[in-house]
Amino acid sequence: MTTGQPVQTEVTIPSDTVVGQALQEQILRQLEELQFAEHDLFGVRLALEEALVNAIKHGNRLDPTKNVRVDRKSTRLNSSHLVIS
Repeated sequence: MTTGQPVQTEVTIPSDTVVGQALQEQILRQLEELQFAEHDLFGVRLALEEALVNAIKHGNRLDPTKNVRVDRKSTRLNSSHLVIS
């Protein structure tokens, strides 16, 4: 990531826990490349998994016609902000 303008990405996935897990792993790989500390990666993994599972299972009740949106905003090196809705 850059230290200048924020970089923002938005991903929409179906209400499918397998797809959610794949997205989680993709995000974590990106954070590893940015050299996030292991304890930070653990916290992100835990929070991201909980948020995705809650959105898919409880919010959307596994309804295949509903989607989950994940917004990621990186404002500087080693700083990321995730919004899941």
